[in-house]
Amino acid sequence: MIEQEAAVRAVEEQLERDYQQWRAVSADGVRMVAVRVEEHELVWVISWQSEKFARTRNSKYALIGNGPYLVDRVDGGLH
Repeated sequence: MIEQEAAVRAVEEQLERDYQQWRAVSADGVRMVAVRVEEHELVWVISWQSEKFARTRNSKYALIGNGPYLVDRVDGGLH
């Protein structure tokens, strides 16, 4: 069974990989962070947002339309 901390770590690692890929092709890459975790029977639902918005709460830095990551509570699969 995957615990909440491991699920958040998996998402944060994926967000960091995505950031590094974006930075490799553009100087405009935006760092993202996990901002909310919801526990469900089969998955952890982990919402994410730009780091700058999470830190400042200034809506000009907010992302719109980004869906959460689902982390399988049995095998840790990231969806």
